[in-house]
Amino acid sequence: MATALSLFLPLLVLLVQTQAGDYAADPPYYVHRYFGAAGPRGLLLDEAGDIIVKSNGAYAVFEQPNGDGSVNVCRRKIVDDDGGTLQVNHGIAFNRGYIYMSTPTTVYRWPYTPGSRELVTVPKEEVINGIPAPGHDTRTLIFDEQNRLYMSVGSQANVDPNSARAHVKRFVIDGAGLPMNYNTAGEVSSNLNLRMTCHAPNSRDRKSVV
Repeated sequence: MATALSLFLPLLVLLVQTQAGDYAADPPYYVHRYFGAAGPRGLLLDEAGDIIVKSNGAYAVFEQPNGDGSVNVCRRKIVDDDGGTLQVNHGIAFNRGYIYMSTPTTVYRWPYTPGSRELVTVPKEEVINGIPAPGHDTRTLIFDEQNRLYMSVGSQANVDPNSARAHVKRFVIDGAGLPMNYNTAGEVSSNLNLRMTCHAPNSRDRKSVV
């Protein structure tokens, strides 16, 4: 753990937003505006080196050399979110030819070839439905090498009465009939329901602990 932290700490940069809306960082670091996006909620790097940005669907962000040592940063929409009606949140992943994105209640996927940078015209496919909502809509997605999907679901409130939420569940995608129902499929990999309320005896002193 100490080694991991020592490698990670040099990457931490303090960003300060100026009155002009730009960002500044303490030397020797610097901040450069790379591209603009409306409400980006998730980023990943695909096999072609493109940055896939979750922002009202998904965009591929890539560089095109100008031949003089400079580059143009280009952005192309690759996944449409049905005109904003899907309400996709921040969960996004790419695995074995599919882009996965989530809404508060459903995980969808779209076939995509890294580097194609073309809008996917194939209809979306439901992967997992029935995710409990409302509440905190955290839906982080990640795959392991065995093509198992791990998905976190946020707690219902800051203090939950039980551990029915705030889970990481694992789903086996290979050979599974899709869609799978969140409540009946998968297994709990981690229980993250660490939020609790502490009461001092005979006192109104109350503290929330995470």
